[in-house]
Amino acid sequence: MITRCLLPALLPLLLFPRLVVCGDLPQHGYSLFDRIFSKPAGNGYVHDVPYPFEDLLQRIEHRLPGYAPDSGSPLVKVLIPRGRSLQREAARPHYYEFPRIVVALDQDSRTPALVKNRLFLGYQEKSQSIEVISYNEAAGRFDFQIVENYAAGKKPRVRYANRSLCTSCHQNAATIFARPRWRESNFNNQVAERIAAYHKSFHGIEVWADKGDAARFDFATDQAGLLEAYQKVWQNGCDAGEDENRNRACRAGLFLAVLQQAIAAIPRPKYRSALIEKTLLPLLQQSWQRRWPDGMPVPSADIDDREPPTDTDEDRLHPLQDPLNLRPLLANWSYKPALRRSIQGIGEQFLLYQDLVYLNKLLVRQIREGRVPRQTLRGSCSLEFRHAATQIEWTYVDCSFINAGDTRITIEGEISKADGSPGPGQGKLLITGTAGWARVQAFASLDKPDQYLLRLELRNTNRRLAARLWDNRIITDFKIELPVSPPQPGTLLDASLELSDDLGAVEAAIESMLADAASGRHDLFEKKPIQGVGLMQALLKKLGDERGYADLLPTPQGLPQVVQHESAALADGAHDPLSTGSALQVMYRFCAGCHSGNAPMPPGFLHGDSATIEARLQQCAPRISHRLSMWQKDAQHWKKSPMPPPASLAMNQVDPEWWRNSEELRRLQDYIRDLLPAATAALVETQNYDTLPRCYNG
Repeated sequence: MITRCLLPALLPLLLFPRLVVCGDLPQHGYSLFDRIFSKPAGNGYVHDVPYPFEDLLQRIEHRLPGYAPDSGSPLVKVLIPRGRSLQREAARPHYYEFPRIVVALDQDSRTPALVKNRLFLGYQEKSQSIEVISYNEAAGRFDFQIVENYAAGKKPRVRYANRSLCTSCHQNAATIFARPRWRESNFNNQVAERIAAYHKSFHGIEVWADKGDAARFDFATDQAGLLEAYQKVWQNGCDAGEDENRNRACRAGLFLAVLQQAIAAIPRPKYRSALIEKTLLPLLQQSWQRRWPDGMPVPSADIDDREPPTDTDEDRLHPLQDPLNLRPLLANWSYKPALRRSIQGIGEQFLLYQDLVYLNKLLVRQIREGRVPRQTLRGSCSLEFRHAATQIEWTYVDCSFINAGDTRITIEGEISKADGSPGPGQGKLLITGTAGWARVQAFASLDKPDQYLLRLELRNTNRRLAARLWDNRIITDFKIELPVSPPQPGTLLDASLELSDDLGAVEAAIESMLADAASGRHDLFEKKPIQGVGLMQALLKKLGDERGYADLLPTPQGLPQVVQHESAALADGAHDPLSTGSALQVMYRFCAGCHSGNAPMPPGFLHGDSATIEARLQQCAPRISHRLSMWQKDAQHWKKSPMPPPASLAMNQVDPEWWRNSEELRRLQDYIRDLLPAATAALVETQNYDTLPRCYNG
């Protein structure tokens, strides 16, 4: 029934050491938080977390080279007085005076390190702690960390959190956030007004926030939640078995497809390549049918929005709004949508923009040096001049060219300029043909005033990259021959369009990288997390890149990685609680993963020696019994979400429906009922949960 992440209670020899569940410590690499908040010390690194919180946020910005204060902060910040995190009761009853701050880093800087959608913070001043969700590129996952002792006069301590506990709510192993309208946060005017009674700004964060910031934060969490899906496609989708050469070739083909999409940025470009058509597509489809015949499950980063409780309420969280409950998947990706989404997503999330710009420069340079053949198409254009009331002149361009195979390419759109001459100006054009279409940005200029030659430089509309057709041929030149005076509407003018199939050089470079991988010179195409920066550096080097840059966010080798789950070890000679009966064994088996620590939330009723555990279970029995009883009710009749949480059971591969009818649950319920006072036992299931005695660590 349980096949992974077994709790120590299942193995007596592992029951009472420090509890480390489901790989709390990463096997490889360091989180982005570690890389930003560490410094050299002796033969290694140590954490260096500044206080107060405003200084910590400034550190993030200042460690991102290329950040300019006048360009806006790469951080988006939200205030949540009464949310659903483990810190939610820390400020009781002064929720609005001390709201929780959540922060997302949702923009890349110019540093050769991936940072976008990879760092999220949750700071609660009263708990003197920061919850950190931060991406680890080498491990290919988000790490969960906690900064403790975060207060004036104290030395902050960074530790890894109990991953099993964290992923009970963070079921996507990443960040979560409410759906719009984000009523728990300061994007709700009523919430902002109550916070504003205490603060105009809180730790440098404006209380009255822009709704656009909420959308930014929500989008960042959604994108972060998809990183694991892209990793699955890269690692497992290209895994056809023991033929490692073919598996590597599949990932090389995926990398080529990603590059073609990333530098074109047009809808569904034609992936013309033997590496893609003969290796990537058939192998990925074969692997998909074997691994995910019903679609690859993609967890959602969204939780239901809710109205925050009033000051007089306990935290009356509706059971169906509890993030501990199993949530519907975002999607089950079938093969074709997954391929399309992954090609786009890997390019956007794992490749650096400046590397793509530099790749574009290298390819253009090779074309200009004659190392890549060019093709010139002849055609005709008509120009229509129009004047707006503001005296801004618009020129409508309508061009037609004959492509190979007598297929027609048309280019049309408007170019605006501030005077009566044909240029300079700029605008957006639509390129269409029988095989596809592309939108491009045009920058118009006259070659020389006496030549009457209008040159239009075409670029990608979303990025500062050269424009391309749907078949990924680059447009290197576009010229229209003009008459001495402005032409009459309908006059056909000679024009030329120069194209180049430059991606052949990219494919050849990737084939060379693949040969290097087969000979063991690098492991970039192995079954391991995507190393986007490493892939691009290797590719650019093959194409003659002579820049060479150091990673400006260091890898903090030797940085202590600590999991400080409080030990549940018994004193010598103490009574072993497991000997009291099998019911307590069940409790350790299913509850110790979250409740054996000594933090205020969740309550650690399984922490300490046998006398302490017995006292805490006696104290917590009413609330434990109430939570257990919910398993005998349908979800729509829950008064509180059941324990153990359905999500926690499912992630440990325990079927919640099996648990609902199991002998283990019955024994556990009987054991807890025996701890209840006789007068209380009959009332626990019907009594309001919030009126039951509180369960906390004393």
